Amino acid sequence: MPGAANTPSAANTPSAANTPSAEKPRRRASAQQPRAREASVLEREAARAEQIWLNFKALREAAAMPGLDKSTRTSLSERAWELVDQAEPMRVRLAARWLGLSDTAARNWIEAGLLEPVSANGRGPLRVTMACIAEAKEIVDELRALGEDRNLVQLVLARIEGEELAGNRRFGRSLEQMARSQRGEWPEGC
Repeated sequence: MPGAANTPSAANTPSAANTPSAEKPRRRASAQQPRAREASVLEREAARAEQIWLNFKALREAAAMPGLDKSTRTSLSERAWELVDQAEPMRVRLAARWLGLSDTAARNWIEAGLLEPVSANGRGPLRVTMACIAEAKEIVDELRALGEDRNLVQLVLARIEGEELAGNRRFGRSLEQMARSQRGEWPEGC
């Protein structure tokens, strides 16, 4: 409307702005602003992490496709892990949500060594690396698909320890010898 910009509204008049009822909503809004900002930051973090996770998963699935040569599989898998290794660490709250855990359970997983905490120099929320979340999520999703939802900490720890042992050449040779019913030499001092 022409001339409407010059017409004072009731909300802009001094008497309306100075009433106690007009001040209360402002106070509530300012008290809610930090929560809204934190929620917004958390949503942005979640969106970035989701994109990285989708790319990671796509590369891992591509690496598992039949018919690929070993070097291509290795290259795709390495690229997938580079993505999560280079990603910004996640807040524990977000990591818990991704893993389908409570915040307390996620913190217990940190204490158990399943999730790798990242120091924020004593400031800000506790964070964990995206790589450890990706490793744990793959295992947790697989275990849950098998119907295993109880004692996840013990099951995930056992799986990770098993994978680490499988990567140990000396342990691998010992397993091969056991499979062939050969007895190796005991190390001195045992």
